Amino acid sequence: MKPIVPRLLAAGLMAAPAGALAQSVEDLQIRAWRETYETGAWRPEANSVLNANGNRYGVNLGCTAFSGKSVGIVIERSQKSRHPVSAYRGQAGPYCAPRGVGLIEFADGSRWLGEVANRFNHWNLHSLPYPNGLGELRKADGSSQILRVKDKDKGPYGWDVVQVVSASATTAGDPNRPVAWLTRPAPADWARLQPATGAGRVVLSCAIAASGGIRCDTAESATPELDAAALALSGLYKVDMTAEKDRVGYSFKLPFRFTPPAPDGS
Repeated sequence: MKPIVPRLLAAGLMAAPAGALAQSVEDLQIRAWRETYETGAWRPEANSVLNANGNRYGVNLGCTAFSGKSVGIVIERSQKSRHPVSAYRGQAGPYCAPRGVGLIEFADGSRWLGEVANRFNHWNLHSLPYPNGLGELRKADGSSQILRVKDKDKGPYGWDVVQVVSASATTAGDPNRPVAWLTRPAPADWARLQPATGAGRVVLSCAIAASGGIRCDTAESATPELDAAALALSGLYKVDMTAEKDRVGYSFKLPFRFTPPAPDGS
């Protein structure tokens, strides 16, 4: 017999808790942004360089042509620079001012993925990105928080936390923390690679490679067909090396359970 709560939710006879629903929606949004801006497939339509103060003056006077395009911005820094920003990838407005959603990388190894703002105006030519809205703040130690923030109206390079949506309890110092993934096999990948017949469990022994991929061998075998499918699926995993840079060579077990596809019409 199926559990009653999922059945009522599916039938629309019971509402999911508002907090849980909101959190899941926000987490899905972060995942979608991660798949766009943290993968090697993301390619900016234009690149720009900003000087050590985050200004475009004297560095790139043609940034108006970048309005609305995807842009990679490299921030030149100096020992006198007070700002923490080192790079940005996302959308840009006139004069390369970031806007909308993007990935901000900070000099201390942390990063913000989510909604951004900028301090650009015609009198003060700051074009640096600022966290502003929903996003994930991942610290250099691997811990992370999904936050809603507001950039400060006054003062340089800061923001205030409006809401902590969720937070990870693990850090890079925890050897047993889960691996942070950039991408994993999608349902379409399972449908494409799973054998048409046969069921069983395959366990792979894997290690994180410096490239962000994983190297795997079969630890627990089922059938040659299922073993081959598991190895093919393992090639679709990509590690978030921003969070896992300390764990190159880290080994772990990766289990796969295969069930035969349901017959047509069932």
